[in-house]
Amino acid sequence: MNWGNSNKKLTLKSVMLVITGLLILSCILMVIYAMRARRYNEKSIELSKLHMKYTEIASALNSGSHTLTEQARLFAETGDVAHLYNYFEEVNYVKRRDKAMDELEKISVPDNAREHIESSMNASIELMQREYYSMKLTAISYNIAKYKLPAEIQSVELSLEDRALTAEEMREKARIILFDDDYMEMKKLIAEGTTKFLDTMQEDSKYEYLRLTKKVSMYVNILRLTIMAVLILILSMTIFQYTFVVRPIVKASQSISRGERIEMPRFLEEMNSLCTSYNSLMDDNEKLVKKLWIIAETDALTKIGNRTAYNDYCKKLHKEGGETILFVFDVNGLRELNNSLGHNDGDKLLRRAAECIVSVFEKDGEENCFRIGGDEFVAFIRGEAEENAEKYVEEFKNEQENKNVKIAVGFKYTEDIKNTSIHEMFVEADKMMYIDKAETKA
Repeated sequence: MNWGNSNKKLTLKSVMLVITGLLILSCILMVIYAMRARRYNEKSIELSKLHMKYTEIASALNSGSHTLTEQARLFAETGDVAHLYNYFEEVNYVKRRDKAMDELEKISVPDNAREHIESSMNASIELMQREYYSMKLTAISYNIAKYKLPAEIQSVELSLEDRALTAEEMREKARIILFDDDYMEMKKLIAEGTTKFLDTMQEDSKYEYLRLTKKVSMYVNILRLTIMAVLILILSMTIFQYTFVVRPIVKASQSISRGERIEMPRFLEEMNSLCTSYNSLMDDNEKLVKKLWIIAETDALTKIGNRTAYNDYCKKLHKEGGETILFVFDVNGLRELNNSLGHNDGDKLLRRAAECIVSVFEKDGEENCFRIGGDEFVAFIRGEAEENAEKYVEEFKNEQENKNVKIAVGFKYTEDIKNTSIHEMFVEADKMMYIDKAETKA
């Protein structure tokens, strides 16, 4: 895989810092937007609670007014002082209307809404005067002792005309006061006032509620997008790490186990440095191995292949097969020269002998000539017929005269060396070489 060779390199550290920074930033934004969404939601909840409070205030005022009306009417119908006491228990102890108005003072209410609820309260208070008068008539008509009556009823003064009424007429008038058109109109005013109060408050806060709802919705949507961005960043970081770090390292490990060069993303400085360093080390190692291999298979004196190289070449021939001529050589006079002039001159003779053999038998740079002993050499010619062996021998004799060296030679041919014992060929060629050596001495 080609990872590119751009001169501009990114560091893995910088990439991870950028992604991590974006993740941290996204998380911070998530917290901010979550807090804002929560704040506006709390305001929306507070507004809803305030609406409930408005409803409770209106309901308390209506409920208190209804209770007074109900108890006043029951007292007028039955003359039972229990209803009278229930009435004043609401007025003096329960005080739903008064408490509702006190709660109203604690919250912010527009003037027009306040006017509506106060008009209901005033109407309810005004009705109480009619109810007091009705209850005074009822109390007198039923001959209820004065000490049983609340102070508010005791203080009510009847008109001369009403005092002159009979008990039955008083009870009838008491009922009429609580059911006539004027009374019902006042009750209607109370209900309308509380209704207008609620409508005004609802209308006044409707736009604020819509604004808060939009804000909450906006921040929730932004929060969702931010969460998606975080997920995308995490996914991107995972894909990036797998694609450009984990997978290349795994492939590099496999390449190393196979002894191959590795490939890494070149645009990442750390990966490029790792790749370059390892491949450079591998190149140096290959050069060293090759150098050591050459040293191991090269005769130090003559610079041609040694016995190890000869053995490897024989294996190669057996594997590939084909026509092959094996030549065996022996340098004449080496021992005498060593004894008379010394080993330095003997070494020079061996080098000239190697040069003579290579110049005739080495073809197209193929390393097919070997020194396998002190003065013994071997050469192989592949892919040529047996009759060409004599031509090589003749050419070799001429080359010996040029190099001023005497070398005995013998050879053996085979049509397919894959099915032939090289050792047996060597023995036959060696016999021929010794015959040539004897003839040379003679």
